Amino acid sequence: MSQPKVSVIITTYNRADYLSYAIDSVLNQTFQDFELIIIDDGSTDETYDLVNRYQNERIRYHYQENRGQNPARNIGMELANGEYIAHLDSDDIWVSTKLEKQVNILRNNQNIGLVYCGTQLIDGLNNIIGTQPIIIHNGNVLDKLLMTNFLYNGSCAIFRKDCLEKVGFFDESFKRMTDWEFYLKFAIYYKFFGINEYLLQYRIHNETMSKDFNSYKTYGIKILEKIFNHKDIDPKYLKLKNRAIALRYRYMGRRYLENKLKEEAREGFFEALKTDPTLCYQSDSFILLMSTYLPLNFIEQLRNIKRTLKSAKSS
Repeated sequence: MSQPKVSVIITTYNRADYLSYAIDSVLNQTFQDFELIIIDDGSTDETYDLVNRYQNERIRYHYQENRGQNPARNIGMELANGEYIAHLDSDDIWVSTKLEKQVNILRNNQNIGLVYCGTQLIDGLNNIIGTQPIIIHNGNVLDKLLMTNFLYNGSCAIFRKDCLEKVGFFDESFKRMTDWEFYLKFAIYYKFFGINEYLLQYRIHNETMSKDFNSYKTYGIKILEKIFNHKDIDPKYLKLKNRAIALRYRYMGRRYLENKLKEEAREGFFEALKTDPTLCYQSDSFILLMSTYLPLNFIEQLRNIKRTLKSAKSS
């Protein structure tokens, strides 16, 4: 097989029940100049037999003892032969035109390092159950990305392999929010481009919706500290540090509140306001804090009213 244009990397661990959907979505792409590297991170299910049944020369299977997703992704990138790299989680699905549309952007815009797209949400039966808002930021996006991960996941992007010389690989010391950490490093050096289309279907199931909020908060703050201490970050971004960390605390406060953990939510909102007192001038920050002193059933009633008003406004 000649050198492919794109190296698609699927990392998997005991996902034989969903893996075929991911593989098929790659093989059915309208853009066909790719290799598919499957990194099996120590699966004990039928993963090997499933992959072996494909008998496709573009598929390269690599087995390793279980080390976690980031080491598996890094092995995949080391094995990649393509000019571009695209990661796909083994339970997600690409729309058939994803690679074609993203590769066209990279081919025609040499100043762009990474291209991303919109994300639909699917359930275990591949039914579409929602979408993530498509937020388009093109060019130098580090200031926006520090405030929130508007790419949402690791399956929506494609990037130039040679960018890894500066960006480096996934940080194997982080167990949560690793896509965000990688994108932030990428944005220090290279420009992004967003496609305003839903070209990825991201699977939601019980394991996806982790309730281990404390680790997300811890890793979120650690990632921001790492990026703001990065040797190559432009000093002009350092003034954003307090706001970025405060918004991370506020985001976690919202997550706690959604899951009826009022004390943890209150702590998150207090930390946000303490880190960046200017958030006091945003009415929703103060309202969120005050809501943690209300009965849970009253908070739920307020949420229902808000949903009703939002639905009426959009109809």
